[in-house]
Amino acid sequence: MSGQHPLERQWIIIQTLSARRYGVTVRELADDLGVSQKTIRRDLKLLAELGFPIKPREGAHGRNHWVADSTNGTLPL
Repeated sequence: MSGQHPLERQWIIIQTLSARRYGVTVRELADDLGVSQKTIRRDLKLLAELGFPIKPREGAHGRNHWVADSTNGTLPL
């Protein structure tokens, strides 16, 4: 799936964060999408800067899980 357009990949990230209540790690997203963790971090940073309500949350074993911030409702899909 690594041949997809960046916008398509970012859309999949938004959908994934919306669907997974407890979030997802950068590694999981990278593995699922067939790209590097660095690419996922850049995408997450961009989406947050654009105003999408996403944020990292510390999960089990000190791992950060990115989640949709439910304090502002759901992500605008």
